[in-house]
Amino acid sequence: MIEETQQSELADQYDYYYVPTFYVDGVKVHEAGIFKNEMEALLRKVIE
Repeated sequence: MIEETQQSELADQYDYYYVPTFYVDGVKVHEAGIFKNEMEALLRKVIE
């Protein structure tokens, strides 16, 4: 987890426009919105 206001140099290394944005093994898997069905699908993808 990166707090962009406190770790701006680290945050600048990632390609994102909206938050939250999730990366898994360096690959962006989700950007913006945090709806239950989206999070469930994302978590299922990550644990597979």
